Amino acid sequence: MVRAATPVKRLPISASLTVLLATAGCTALPTSISAPLGIGTSAPQQIAVAWSKEVGYIPDPTKNGAPSAAILGRLYIFSGDKSGKPITAEGNLVVELFDDSVPMGAQGSKLLEQTVFPADVFATLVSKDQIGIAYTIGVPCPTEARLVHLTTRFEPANGGKPLAYSSEVITLDRGAAVGPTPAAKN
Repeated sequence: MVRAATPVKRLPISASLTVLLATAGCTALPTSISAPLGIGTSAPQQIAVAWSKEVGYIPDPTKNGAPSAAILGRLYIFSGDKSGKPITAEGNLVVELFDDSVPMGAQGSKLLEQTVFPADVFATLVSKDQIGIAYTIGVPCPTEARLVHLTTRFEPANGGKPLAYSSEVITLDRGAAVGPTPAAKN
């Protein structure tokens, strides 16, 4: 399913994602920022994403706040300068979630979800953590997803070359989360 993140529908989720990532094994990772971070002076050259294997259940404004499963991550953008510090950048972000539960054949892995973060929404996801400037992102996680990988593509607003990152295969941990439970069979 292809989804487009919108300011009205996804902005409240960014705060929930920050809280969930902070409590998902990363001690005191995200920190709120009181002033704008500013755009980095160098053009983006590389991206990296740290995905959580734990599925988070966050309020979904498209479902009247009902908890929805999501895979959460932190995106870092680097300019390639000698500092090695992450930067902010303007552009669109596309995240694709693939099912790797069956052996990859000629067809490849099955695409389960695609989430597009337009530039205006992407800009609202920035915060600072122990590494530096990063973007908190989350993509819907279908109930059948167990063994997955994600591809992330950042498309700079200035028309620069798109930057891509592909995760390793992740075995998702749904744990005892507060998500919806299957209906009991009689």
